[in-house]
Amino acid sequence: MIRLFIALLCACLFSFSGQAQTKPVTPSQNMKVETTREAEYSGGDEALFNYLFNNIKYSDDAKKNKAEGEVTVSFFVEADGAVSNVKIIKDVGFGCGEAVKEALLKVKYAPAMVNGTVMKSKLLLNVPVRAH
Repeated sequence: MIRLFIALLCACLFSFSGQAQTKPVTPSQNMKVETTREAEYSGGDEALFNYLFNNIKYSDDAKKNKAEGEVTVSFFVEADGAVSNVKIIKDVGFGCGEAVKEALLKVKYAPAMVNGTVMKSKLLLNVPVRAH
């Protein structure tokens, strides 16, 4: 009985190995490859914040009151990299949100890309404010 079991086991192993050797191996040619890139400022976030800190023009009222805090804005990065539709979500007052908005509208981004196609995207940005 054991010999019969071993003989069947060997026959099965040989039949599987024989099939594996006769089938040609071909790599898949139609693999779906998805490449995605978020919209980003050239030079990264540090370069963006350096630009904003140097180009935000605070009002005299903001400077007089030494406005500090964080302005949160949402905006679109168009397919050409331009910033549009800037909305102030959180503001510290004294015109700081508008100053951030004006500076941000002058920024040029590298647009988002999905599968090689340039896309419009929406971003949210928190900008620290120190109007001294």
